[in-house]
Amino acid sequence: MPRRRVHGKRRSGELTHEEEWSLLLHSRTRDDCNICAIAVTCTYQCWVFRSNKERRRYWQEHRDKLLQVVNQGTRPQAWWDYEAPGPKLPDEGEWEALARLGCLTPEETDYFESRGLLPLKRQPTGADPREILRDA
Repeated sequence: MPRRRVHGKRRSGELTHEEEWSLLLHSRTRDDCNICAIAVTCTYQCWVFRSNKERRRYWQEHRDKLLQVVNQGTRPQAWWDYEAPGPKLPDEGEWEALARLGCLTPEETDYFESRGLLPLKRQPTGADPREILRDA
């Protein structure tokens, strides 16, 4: 007699692919998705966690593993959602935000300094880009 397969069953202590994806790349939960409120299916896969509280708990349990799989100068979306000391500004890259917030690791700092990217040289808000290019 064939065995019945159970889909979506979690191995003890491991994240499913969808849970890992949500913590690494996506910030929505079913609680705060406007699409889930009106649609039968949601393309954003908000259904992975029932609530923000549940998502935060999974982040706390698996943060060390997830921090190891991202590139230098980046953090998982859940880190930005729950641990970042401030927001990423619209006009800055992720590593620039981490540098501004003082969140780069010593290894990341060495990496960006060796490429001449640190210290950050930001122009004041409202500077005329033509003036910046002319002075370069």
